[in-house]
Amino acid sequence: WAIPTEPSTGPGMLKSALGYLLVFRTNSAYNRFWEGRKIWQEVVDKSRQLARYMVLYEQEIGTERARQVIRLVRAYCLTLKQHLTSYDATETKYIEEELLTKEEAESLRSWKRARPLFIAGRLEMLLQHSPFEGIFRGEDRLTVVGVARDIGGTLASCERIVQTPIPLNYARHTSRFLTLWIMLLPVTMVGDLGWLALPVTAFVTWAFFAIQEIGLVIGRSR
Repeated sequence: WAIPTEPSTGPGMLKSALGYLLVFRTNSAYNRFWEGRKIWQEVVDKSRQLARYMVLYEQEIGTERARQVIRLVRAYCLTLKQHLTSYDATETKYIEEELLTKEEAESLRSWKRARPLFIAGRLEMLLQHSPFEGIFRGEDRLTVVGVARDIGGTLASCERIVQTPIPLNYARHTSRFLTLWIMLLPVTMVGDLGWLALPVTAFVTWAFFAIQEIGLVIGRSR
């Protein structure tokens, strides 16, 4: 009884290393994607929580101030999206004209590279200077201000992901390694498969390069 062994060919010896490279590349990209998704979910949850507090303490805070807080929360979400992707003139006009006061809009224009930070600071200041009366005091007041602070803290978490991409050299090395492996693959199979080596190579090429592309697309997602 002979134990079947794999021929010691180039592709056969390199496929394990190639598999580790592809899996690590895809997992790293997906981990970045999932972390970004969790941060954005935190933004959504904290925004809803703050909006509920404004409805609950509307009489103590004042209707106009509560509505202004909610508008600032909406402005923060939009400016955060723009800060991480790209600025849109129509969206920026909506933020400045519909969600902010005239003074806030003028101040926002001077914060060209940190607009979400300005909105977050304005939000905290507005809550800290709210009337200290009724039931809106003590622990509840600190909780509301803490929620606003948590919303502003998501900016740093998002910037950490965007400003720390997967090293380009790693992606290039994986692509070159994969290309070399695919080029050697038909040479090792033609003796056993004959002309069938061509469609098999084409299928393997599609499968492996698709995995590589998935990792690239996920890594570039914003």
